[in-house]
Amino acid sequence: EAEAFPKPELLDATYDWLGSGLVMQRDISKHAKTRRLLNPAFRQDYVRSLNSAFSEVGTRLGEALAQRGEQDVLDMMTRATIDIIGRTGFRYDFGCL
Repeated sequence: EAEAFPKPELLDATYDWLGSGLVMQRDISKHAKTRRLLNPAFRQDYVRSLNSAFSEVGTRLGEALAQRGEQDVLDMMTRATIDIIGRTGFRYDFGCL
């Protein structure tokens, strides 16, 4: 049904910048194949199962910011991102925060 949802013209500039791949795809058959492959990662029950990891890392981030006072927010967010990727993607806590 991708033909029923034409892409806005604004996406042409983005496509020129990002190229063809996971994020942008002009070929409808390739888009459909990619979507079928990625759909399980976005199922509601699966995404809901990730909530605890996001919540726990978010709590640790808040505590770390409160304890350390003034911080480089980019560094702290990078650390939180690595911890979330570890918890949700590898079932491993890197302990970056």
